[in-house]
Amino acid sequence: MRHLFLLLALLFTFSLHASPPKGDKLVVVEQSGRVEFYDTSSHQRLGGTAVNDLPHEITLSEDGNTAYVTNFGLQDYDETIGTPGDTISIIDTHSFKVLGTLSTGLNNAPHGIKVRPQHPDELYVNTEMDDKIIVFDLKIKTIKKEFTATAGTHNFIFSPNGKMLWLMAAANGVTKVDAETGVILGNFYTDSPIRGIQYTPDGLIMASSTNRIDFFDPASLKTVRTLDDLGVDQILYSAISPDNHYIVAPAVWNNETLIINNHTGKILKRMVTGLDPVNVVIDKQSQYAYVSNARNSHVTQINLRSLTSEDIDVQPGPNGLALLPLSEEVGETHRLPQFILGALLPLTGEEKRLGREMMTGFEFFRDTINHLGGLKIGQETYQLKIAYEDTQSDPSGLKSKFEQLRRDNKLNGLLLTDDAQANTILNDTGLPVYPLIAPQDNYQNEDKALFSPFQSEEGLFQAYQNQLNLSMTTLSERAFLSTKLAQRTVVDNLYLPTNQNKAPGIVLLHASGGIEKNHRAWAEQLREWGYAVLIVDSFTVRGYLDRKSIGWDKAYQAQLADLPNAFRILAQQKNVAANNMGLLGFSLGGYSTLVAMQKEYDLPFSWGASFYGHAYRFTPGTAFKKTVIFNGKDDDRSPLAGAQALQQGEPQGNITLFSYAKAHHGFDNFELPQWVEMLDENGVIYHLGYNAIARDEAIKDFYTFLHSMPSS
Repeated sequence: MRHLFLLLALLFTFSLHASPPKGDKLVVVEQSGRVEFYDTSSHQRLGGTAVNDLPHEITLSEDGNTAYVTNFGLQDYDETIGTPGDTISIIDTHSFKVLGTLSTGLNNAPHGIKVRPQHPDELYVNTEMDDKIIVFDLKIKTIKKEFTATAGTHNFIFSPNGKMLWLMAAANGVTKVDAETGVILGNFYTDSPIRGIQYTPDGLIMASSTNRIDFFDPASLKTVRTLDDLGVDQILYSAISPDNHYIVAPAVWNNETLIINNHTGKILKRMVTGLDPVNVVIDKQSQYAYVSNARNSHVTQINLRSLTSEDIDVQPGPNGLALLPLSEEVGETHRLPQFILGALLPLTGEEKRLGREMMTGFEFFRDTINHLGGLKIGQETYQLKIAYEDTQSDPSGLKSKFEQLRRDNKLNGLLLTDDAQANTILNDTGLPVYPLIAPQDNYQNEDKALFSPFQSEEGLFQAYQNQLNLSMTTLSERAFLSTKLAQRTVVDNLYLPTNQNKAPGIVLLHASGGIEKNHRAWAEQLREWGYAVLIVDSFTVRGYLDRKSIGWDKAYQAQLADLPNAFRILAQQKNVAANNMGLLGFSLGGYSTLVAMQKEYDLPFSWGASFYGHAYRFTPGTAFKKTVIFNGKDDDRSPLAGAQALQQGEPQGNITLFSYAKAHHGFDNFELPQWVEMLDENGVIYHLGYNAIARDEAIKDFYTFLHSMPSS
């Protein structure tokens, strides 16, 4: 089977943290200026080369041996940030080397570029700063002629025979020009800026504008038909398949690409491809379309037959695209498995701004993580993908939107948002959910690791600005931090034993101060014993500093609320036995464990282990599932007498109690001194202290208890 490889000009707005691209197209990176080549079958990078700043568009020679790339120098037509470029890079498509450059003048921003059909030695380019069309003689690499273009011309196409030139000038419509003389022969207008034109297989010209696509007769310049009310904003470079069946229309501000049946005008699928989809190319077999997402680090490969897609990792900012045959077979390379999170976002309709801001934060995190190598969960590394379904700001269709999202993707979890109705549906799917972090005045007060791999909140803002050319909004930051917490959950807080099938699982609940080194030490110990452990952080996502700042009831209720989802996350791991799960907690977490192990709660945990879990708060005689309590004999915060009363009163003897001499509250916590006096929020004095002997004994006792459990 012959492969194709796709050339793509990348609008590169990337920070210095990225690794080399992995993709399917030729890539031009804006800040560093590169063009890259990829095999569309294996997604393997074949090679690439440096060009100049902010390259945008690409065209191929008639024989496909040479690529010509405009070094635009500016961010975009709508964002003229940067220094206008004035060169065209000439690249050998076999060696991937720059053969030379063509000069367009002085800082005139060359953009659209095409080799004239049936005139293989004539290269046309439009320059935006002076509104000109420049024609190069490729035999001698010099300017042959130039003529004035319509004001605002951003790109152009030729007629198939090369006689006519069609200038696309946004609000100034489309201008028909004699390609030889530059004489204007007519104009075509719509009510909104035209930002994409292409000849159709049946000889019409397809013009993309705001929420509509028009087809007009190139002879009469009259509209033949219109597809309107498409439910999107500005459409850019739509493409039509060679078999005339599919229209692929990128709606740039909605982050989605429409797949339309050209014969019926019916939208077959609204596919959220990425941030700012811009260019589309379709292969000769009309099977695959490729979409560049200009504020992302991937190109979307769409199977037009199945209406499914894959993401091809590239450098940030893909823009112009081109396809040509790949002459030799390329060996298959290892492709990472995917960890897919789903999200329901309003990308069109009244709430579209909120959806766009959230998606921008999600995608910036995703690109950052993938360029750093992906998600390492246990011994396996995954490519992070976030799959979206556009709710179209319509709450009545949320359930069907989720079902579509689940049909299209093998979801590992769901990202929650500010939409309470959507969250209600997602919470009831049986899939793990990852909540949106609570709004705060200053996230800088949070754990600095939240901003990793950036050193601080300011570092995050700067990297975001550098890559996306956007200021980070509060909602975008919350989205980024929420996906960071999702990563922390499955990477940092998940401890999976190696080479073990169907390991028993343990959900670990932290004490009043949040996750401590002691909790991680216990998780490591349990992993060595063959248990899979998930430490649940119930505070950070809610914006809680500690238990003292929010009160006892609010703290333990948060932990209880997290248990069903924690169970789903741990049970989802392929080598964890979902029917053999226990619960472990310390102090506050120990209390929450005791609450959860009461039979009336009917949670899916087989047993519970509570370290100094304030048993005195319970009424003796309460019925429990199998539970073990570890308590110091000198604990004046969680007195041993309370645990003894609970054990003696349990009607079925389901409580085991271990107690330790000269052990205070927190006796297993090696970060504590041997004895320290504390004052709680109610003015009550109590004591904390580490006891190494008691800790060692508790480890042995816990091991004994675990091995007394069925299927341990």
